[in-house]
Amino acid sequence: MKEHPIIFKGEMVKAILEGRKMMTRRPIKKQPPEDTTRITLINGNWCFFGGISGDRHYLDFDQKCPYGIPEDRLWVRETWGRIYRGGIYSEDIIYKCDRPDSKELIKQWRSPIHMPRHASRITLEIINIKVERVQEITEEDAIKEGIIRREDDADSLGGYFPGNCEKAKTAFRILWNSIYNKFAWDRNEWVWAIEFKSITEAGQRGK
Repeated sequence: MKEHPIIFKGEMVKAILEGRKMMTRRPIKKQPPEDTTRITLINGNWCFFGGISGDRHYLDFDQKCPYGIPEDRLWVRETWGRIYRGGIYSEDIIYKCDRPDSKELIKQWRSPIHMPRHASRITLEIINIKVERVQEITEEDAIKEGIIRREDDADSLGGYFPGNCEKAKTAFRILWNSIYNKFAWDRNEWVWAIEFKSITEAGQRGK
């Protein structure tokens, strides 16, 4: 079992803490050729095959998932800071998604990229990893990504959030484009689709 860091935006951190988010999709940085027709996991490598019969092996497109394998753990990086009192930073940590307006407690928020392991409060265990194009997401998986239906919101039409959409997949498209860019969904790139469970007990911080 290995541990790997992973960054989440504040809204996604909230979704994890609330038990709504059980999957994440991340673009594969080096995209396989357009004529890829089959993907197989061989000895820990994701191997991409192309051609009409799907039997041509792209050796330069063998890739390991940078987030690990099932049973590996992910420790979450998020926007954070140390409480600042009397001109001194304390060891006490607060997280922006919990208290975004804590100007009286914090001098400056710190980027997730600079979060050390001991400051992380969320640890996830990978259950499954698959490779697919982003538009192949199902309704079930979109909900696992943290998409919710706002039926009790007085200002909502009862659709899936964000966007009051009829389908969770449509709401996920809006979310995806807000994180990457407005044309990201249309490119329909290959992604790592990672399913996980939280193994961090409430109130605990990763060591």
